[in-house]
Amino acid sequence: MSALDRLTQEAEAGLAKMTKPVPRPKHDFTAIGEQIAATLLKAAEDQVVEAQNLLDSVKVLAEGIGAQLEDHARMLNDMNERMRAFGKDVVEAHHKYLGNGKHEKPLAMTDKELMFTIEQIKHADDEQAGYCLHCGNMQYNCEPDARNRKCEACGERRVFGAQELVIMGRVK
Repeated sequence: MSALDRLTQEAEAGLAKMTKPVPRPKHDFTAIGEQIAATLLKAAEDQVVEAQNLLDSVKVLAEGIGAQLEDHARMLNDMNERMRAFGKDVVEAHHKYLGNGKHEKPLAMTDKELMFTIEQIKHADDEQAGYCLHCGNMQYNCEPDARNRKCEACGERRVFGAQELVIMGRVK
């Protein structure tokens, strides 16, 4: 064995002695500290797993919301297309739907055709409301014996109170 080999072996042996872990003295609090550290690591790992599960749930929820938004957007687009079939825009479609742009009698009713059920009359009486004989609108803050009040919907003076409608024979 050459001198160089012998020196190498001695150096390696000395290095091995220096790199050996120095044993720590064992005390009672050391074991407790190691248990606390292990418990903290386990709790942190559990929280990471729980957070990952929560993230996965939120991703599924977000995908569901996205799908619902797409469905509602499709339905809205479909409704807009059907509305435009009546006219260039919603206002024009509204006019066409309500009788070719004429608002005098939106549902093609005449005053004689407009009749009310007893339930409608009772409801109007309970709510202090009346009905317009021109457009059929139920109008609040109307005395039971009111006659020819101005309608908030159509502007005509054809609103009558609930009791007045009964006297007029407007109950089916």
